[in-house]
Parts: sequence; C-alpha cells; structure tokens
Amino acid sequence: MNKLAVGDTLRLKHGIDPKRHLWFVAFECNGDIVIFNSTTKQAWSDLTCQMKPGDHPKIVRDSVVIYGYGRLYQSADIAKFEKDDFGGLDRPASRQLISRIQAGAKQSPHTNPAILRFIKANNL
Repeated sequence: MNKLAVGDTLRLKHGIDPKRHLWFVAFECNGDIVIFNSTTKQAWSDLTCQMKPGDHPKIVRDSVVIYGYGRLYQSADIAKFEKDDFGGLDRPASRQLISRIQAGAKQSPHTNPAILRFIKANNL
C-alpha cells in the first residue's frame, strides 16, 4: 500500500469483532497517521462530530465519530495492520468532512491524550 493521506478511508477490524469497519485518516505527519471510525448515533453518543447520510457514500444513517476509539499508528506499524486487519481502501472522504472530524478530535473529551499530544506536537 502507498503512504496513507488525510482523507483516505480504509476498512479495519475493531477489537474482536471480525467485521471490518470504516476508518477515516484524520491526521498524517511523516507517515504516522491518526484514524477514527464512526458508528450509528445513539442516545448516549458523543455528539462532537455528527454525520448524515451523504457525508460519505458508506454513511447510510445518522452517525457519529467515536473519538475514544481513535488510533495512532507510526509508519512502521502500518504494515502490521495491512497483514492482519486490513480490508482495503474505500472512497476518500471530502475535505469538509475531514475538517469536521479534525475539529472534533481537538474538542471531544474522549480523544486519547496521546493523540492530542501528537496533534499538538506536529502543529496539525
């Protein structure tokens, strides 16, 4: 796989769930990436970044970004998930959607502190 870029979307496993979920590349610096996935909006959801059908072709119902599940991958680690968890690239996200996901990452109380440090240290 070529280097991943902001706006790319990919299918990865999440935990023990064998289904590959849609993940958005929200930040990239020197080959290191931060990705977030989405889920169907529920009453208890973090509403920091909401998505509607049409925001991305794979978003077919009201959804939210799950900032608490965000992942930071160093470039060397990407080969590992390619081998074990990777289900392929999907259609890229629009710049507008990525901007909303990025803003939400900085605002959500659920974003992992390591991800916030990465964003700040790299002026992203």
